[in-house]
Amino acid sequence: MACDENFKRPKNHVPPLRRQEGAWARSDYDKATAFAEHLHEVFTPLTSNDLAKDDVIASYLQSPNLLCFPLKAVKLAEIAGEIKALPKKRRLQATIC
Repeated sequence: MACDENFKRPKNHVPPLRRQEGAWARSDYDKATAFAEHLHEVFTPLTSNDLAKDDVIASYLQSPNLLCFPLKAVKLAEIAGEIKALPKKRRLQATIC
């Protein structure tokens, strides 16, 4: 047992942040909000001059992903058969989950 286990560890001090309007963000919520506003401002997409290309990209991003196939229907008997085919140790883990 180490002799320093019972000592209280000092808290890490996080200084306040200055918001865009000049006020100080002192609480954790205010700091998170100020940081989120900063990230929102920094990571804005660049403006584009080609609106047709933007529409093509937007429609592609809005379409369902073709690589994710829908799940097929499975019967309960098929699941039970797969669990029975597992080794006994793995079978217990599968029934607990």
